[in-house]
Order: sequence, then C-alpha cells, then structure tokens
Amino acid sequence: MMRMSLAKIAFLSFVGLLQNGSIKAEGENLELTVLHVNDIHVRFEEINTYGGVCKKNDDCYGGIARLQYKVNEIKNAENNVIFLNGGDFYQGNIWYSHFKWRAVAYFGNLLNFTAMALGNHEFDDRVSGLVPFLDNTTFPCIVTNIDVSQEKQLIGKIPKSVVIQVANKKIGIIGYVTKDTDSISRPGKLIKFIDEVEAIDKEAKKLKSEGIDILIALGHSGYQEDKRIAEFVSDIDLVVGGHSHSFLYTTMNGVSEYYILY
Repeated sequence: MMRMSLAKIAFLSFVGLLQNGSIKAEGENLELTVLHVNDIHVRFEEINTYGGVCKKNDDCYGGIARLQYKVNEIKNAENNVIFLNGGDFYQGNIWYSHFKWRAVAYFGNLLNFTAMALGNHEFDDRVSGLVPFLDNTTFPCIVTNIDVSQEKQLIGKIPKSVVIQVANKKIGIIGYVTKDTDSISRPGKLIKFIDEVEAIDKEAKKLKSEGIDILIALGHSGYQEDKRIAEFVSDIDLVVGGHSHSFLYTTMNGVSEYYILY
C-alpha cells in the first residue's frame, strides 16, 4: 500500500503556503506540489483584519488576485503542481446573491483548478442553480458519494473521480460531500447521499484495480469525517478536506498519524 513520505507537499490557503511533503509510489518518490483551497464562499475581493471591506490604510488579506498570483508563482517555480478546491465556492456575499453561479464559474475558470469537490452550498439554489455552473466550468467537479440516477438534470455531469498523469504516475482524485447535504441545503428529493467511507472505498478499489498509482480524497465533509476516511479507507494516500473551516497549525516537515490537509 502506498503511503506518504515527508518532503514536499505544498499546502496553500488564501493567505499563503503552509506545509511541504512528497508521495512515495511503487518504490519511487514523486515530488508533488499540492495546492488547495476550500470554503472560499465567493470571497473574491481582499478583506481587512476583521473580514470587512479594505480601505486605503488597512492591512488587507486574501482575494482572488492574491490567490492567482501566488498559485502562478508556485507553478512557475515548481514541477508537478496540482491545484484543488474542497468545495463551498458558492454563497457568502453580494457576488453570489447578485451574480449566482456566473461569478463562481468565471473566477473558477481563471484559477484553473485541477479538480473541485462540490460542497453543500453548491446545492443551495437547488439543482437548477448547479447545472449551469457545471456546464460552464472548464475543470471537473467531482463527488463519489451521491446517486443522481433519479435526477435527470445531473446525469453524466458529476463524475465520481478524475485521473490525471503527473510525471510518470497516474493520480486519481476522488470527490465527496457531506451526507448531511440533503438536510442543510436544497438538493431536492431525487438525489441520494451515501456514506463517505463506503463510497470512497468502493471508488478507490476500482481505481486501484485499473492501475492508478496514487489516490487523493478531495471533499467537503468536515474534519472529523476526514479523519474517519483517512483511518478506514486504506487505499487513500492523502485527504484534502473542507466544510468545518478548521485551521490546522502544522510544523514544516512535521509528522502526524494521518495526512489531512485543510
């Protein structure tokens, strides 16, 4: 079974680069830079220390421009970079209340994610508010623990996973969303949400049987569920999570029991 060895996983939040490491597969080290964001909630503009509108003399943070600048800087400096979004791109301020999916798709395409897992808030405007987003994004939006077979508008639009080639390795990225979405958002009655561990394990075994070298679980279920995925899905090499807005303090080249990034 593949596991992570420390060296070079880069972890990007809205404010900067936090951690490095590397993935070991089949006896060879792949130096992989993993950038990721989650729970952006349409915070496209920079904010001050208190989360308000930046003024001339404020210390300002975040925003799409800073994020894109830093991502491009890292991509230009590093080889083998992937950029992931852990969901809840929707909902949060006037950018969404006025422009809805249009602004999210526009800025998402500019950021050019490798993959995005849908969050619960992506279902807030029902299926009719999600379909045009899926139709207008240039990056895959993935979820493995939903059954949309009864929701005709979504059939064929949300893959369970995506496989990419990085250097000489095949990397499978498996998406997931909180199974509570049906009670905290508005997905409708035709979508079934499945236990995350059960669904991810099934997809991971399928990808392994197809010769995929490295598996990343990318999703939006919260820190406690992410730890459960790391513990019980043995084929997963890295969990990249969101939803609970947990800021995890880490040390450079620190070692922990599980590899979970927030």
